[in-house]
Amino acid sequence: MYKEFVQGRIATIRGGLDSSAAASGIFDVLDALENGTFCFRMEPWHNVSRYLSDSALAAEMLLHVISPDKGVLNYAPALEVIYARGLGRAFDELIVAATVQQAWALDQFPISVNVRACSVSQKAFWQNLGPVLRKIRPSQIVFELLEQDYLPSPSGRAVLKAAKRMGYRFALDDIECSERDYRRAETFSG
Repeated sequence: MYKEFVQGRIATIRGGLDSSAAASGIFDVLDALENGTFCFRMEPWHNVSRYLSDSALAAEMLLHVISPDKGVLNYAPALEVIYARGLGRAFDELIVAATVQQAWALDQFPISVNVRACSVSQKAFWQNLGPVLRKIRPSQIVFELLEQDYLPSPSGRAVLKAAKRMGYRFALDDIECSERDYRRAETFSG
């Protein structure tokens, strides 16, 4: 089931690209995800605010794409192409599936994974990932929303609230958070 899901997402993304996307390295990234030549670096989340403890809360799964002949790939330019072409949700679904698969194999839960709010605020995201997410409890994954994303529409916020009612958790990615980002996070807390 996992392999078919991954192949379907990759086919969707490849179908939305043309040869000009090759310069971004996206095809190398897709090949690595398809061939299993990728890994996630796990960085523990630490709780330093609650009662000043420093206990690990979750392992943040950060994708590292490894090409057998090129080493670790910088896939940031590829992400720009993917999102610019409207393929971001398919890519986020692919990353969540790969994250769950690796965490399952390593018995490493809870986990967090970076996704865009515009992806998780769509019903199709949850419908497509349903078979993958049924392998774990909702409390075992945190969807870390990338800070450069926009706030979802009212219907998107309803989708997020429905996911929260099912037990899924959301956080704001902490790489470059500003005061504006923290204010936006209130949208996801209610």
